[in-house]
Amino acid sequence: MLARKHVLPSLPLVVFVFGYSLTEWFAAVLQTYSFWGFLVAYYALIMKNKWQSFVVRKFQSEARQKFHFINTKENFELRVLTYNIFLRPPFVKNNADDFKNERLLGFIERVIKKQTFDVIALQEIFRLGNFRQQYLLRAAREAGYTFHARSVDPPLLSKKFIDAGLLILSRFPIVERDAMVYRRGNQIDSWAAKQVIYAKIQLNNDQMFHLFTTHMQASYLDSSDYHNKINDHARLTQVDDLAQFVHSKIRNSPYPALVAGDFNIHAWKPQQPPAAVFGSKLEQDICQESDEYLYLINKLNRDGFSCSPAHLPVQDLLKHDTHGDHPPTYADVCPIQRKPREVILTDPVDHGTQLCIDHTLFIDTTINSNNRGIEVVPGSTRVEEFFVEGCPFTQLSDHYGVSTALRVNPIHVTQIQKIE
Repeated sequence: MLARKHVLPSLPLVVFVFGYSLTEWFAAVLQTYSFWGFLVAYYALIMKNKWQSFVVRKFQSEARQKFHFINTKENFELRVLTYNIFLRPPFVKNNADDFKNERLLGFIERVIKKQTFDVIALQEIFRLGNFRQQYLLRAAREAGYTFHARSVDPPLLSKKFIDAGLLILSRFPIVERDAMVYRRGNQIDSWAAKQVIYAKIQLNNDQMFHLFTTHMQASYLDSSDYHNKINDHARLTQVDDLAQFVHSKIRNSPYPALVAGDFNIHAWKPQQPPAAVFGSKLEQDICQESDEYLYLINKLNRDGFSCSPAHLPVQDLLKHDTHGDHPPTYADVCPIQRKPREVILTDPVDHGTQLCIDHTLFIDTTINSNNRGIEVVPGSTRVEEFFVEGCPFTQLSDHYGVSTALRVNPIHVTQIQKIE
């Protein structure tokens, strides 16, 4: 009883300082008293999120109607970033608190306010138990990212209680959005509604492109072989789900697509370092791509074929612009000393593993390619390290980001309608 008396008076202060709504305050009170109160609180928050999503979509619909495209007769470059920002729920951490708030503020100052990118796909920006995603959305809107799409809530009456932590920010109108929760998950990942989210983004009066982002099942070096076999199988099932969802959205579409995110699929076979550390072309040729990575590409290509007669084979943009390499996006090392480059945020068991698990995959269409509508800017795809100085951490995340640029060349609407 003493604990409850101590907690309850502090709730109004929490409401005032952190911006709790009345619904969340009521839910917190119920959660304090009983398990059933926790269930009521949990579902009350889900219903609140659904209402918020409805309001936000109405706002974005009105904003889309008022949006005026500029330079519709001129080409322009669209800059796209995918980034696992590593903002996990409270109490999930590798050190004191993973400097979550400080890193989010750094990301807003360095990326959002400077409008470094036009479209940003984020992973691990979880909503459970914190307001960081809401804070980021507010800052993004003020910086011109008027449109967004985010992961859906966990299914009701399931053991999943953590959202997927996916978010797409766009300076261009999102005319369609959707999401699909994966069927399988294992270990701690099974508590989250792992999924893929989708946004159809309008670039000018006649052209659009499809964007998908995902965060898949992880395997863990400190888990048993038994559990990791289940993890690997769950991830392959998620690849199947992803491919089916992507194909359902782009089938018969004249517009190209980007599939980007943290796939937790290392591009190289186990125990093989990135080709960039090899000293000769012969040694680089010996390094082989992993079966899982090839499975991902094949599935998106529908087992070796392009996903439809109107589409071209999948292109890994980072691999293409690094001449066949798969540079590390997680747990990198210094090129000379071979020591881990980041040791504050990265799980110690992963230090030095140099995993390439964040990918940006481009699926072009024949009509877009023939008319040179939306093209990948050659040499534009690169790793974004986001190192910082003068802080208690050295990177904005434990991952690197991957960025690319698309050149949008206006196409007359009649050219697009040929295959619609």
